Amino acid sequence: MHLERVTLAWALVFAAFEIAFYVNYAVLPGFDHRYRAVLFPGRAVASTLAERYRAATGQPLAYVIASMWVGGNIAQYAGEHPWVLIDGNPRRAP
Repeated sequence: MHLERVTLAWALVFAAFEIAFYVNYAVLPGFDHRYRAVLFPGRAVASTLAERYRAATGQPLAYVIASMWVGGNIAQYAGEHPWVLIDGNPRRAP
């Protein structure tokens, strides 16, 4: 009897966390319009930008001038791993 209560309690806690996770990533973005880092399409943005740059110039992407978030994603996911100049300000990036 005691084990059944403990098991039920843990099942309810687990279910509550599952519901909270689903609401946070599937429901709330439609209402609060805040960034969810896991939903940002970093790979797709980096791939598209690198392909377009190479098509336009014939050169690999070497530098990106962008915000820290977008530029960091491009530097991480683009095959060339370009240098990032955060907000176009040399003092923000070595």
